[in-house]
Amino acid sequence: MVGELDGEIYSDKPSKRLVPQRKVNLLPSGLRGNFLPLAISSTLSVGAGNRPDTPERENALCFPDPGYSDPEILPAMTFFRILSTILVLLSLLLLMIALGFDFWVTDNSSIQIGLWKTCIRSVCFQYSPVPGYIDATRAFLFLALIAGFLSLFALIASIFRSHLGPVALTLVSAVGSFSAGLCAMIALAVFTGEVAKTSNVPLGQVPFGWSFGLGWASFPLFLITGAVMMFVQKSPSS
Repeated sequence: MVGELDGEIYSDKPSKRLVPQRKVNLLPSGLRGNFLPLAISSTLSVGAGNRPDTPERENALCFPDPGYSDPEILPAMTFFRILSTILVLLSLLLLMIALGFDFWVTDNSSIQIGLWKTCIRSVCFQYSPVPGYIDATRAFLFLALIAGFLSLFALIASIFRSHLGPVALTLVSAVGSFSAGLCAMIALAVFTGEVAKTSNVPLGQVPFGWSFGLGWASFPLFLITGAVMMFVQKSPSS
């Protein structure tokens, strides 16, 4: 038998006498009637978005949103995009000049060897048949041009929009520039090695011309363009 008398609870157990037990009140008497409305109000406020401070919320306050663009970063990113545009245009210009002019090997202006013809004392001959290394050099230079123009178009498009579907346009531009530089390097390395071999002279004594030099100059410019675009792609504003 269990009963309550004057604020005390008495329990009756078999073969034992009644033992008084003190009833514990967790809330002051003035708040007992107001406890339920207070709990409901707290629940509603949490559901409405007024959440208490939690570790997740503290982290959100300490670390900014990754998609947030700092206004101070935007001018710097614009500068890097303009710089990349100038570099890729210069690289393409040098590569097209090198591909179009036949001054790859010159010897006191009497011998002129290019990718399309060979001239001896102002008398020019077309390649027939075309040597294999000339074909390889042409092919890789054309691939470099295609990759360079892809990088240029992606770079210009990235000024107006950041992504093309799930792909970042700055990343496309960077990959295109690196690919163009790689193709140009392969083309020029093939030409350099084969000319030195067929001339039977040391590499340092081969009279390479200015078209050959412009082709090599485009190689590091493509790489610099790709590096700048990779920096832009990893920046918080991209």
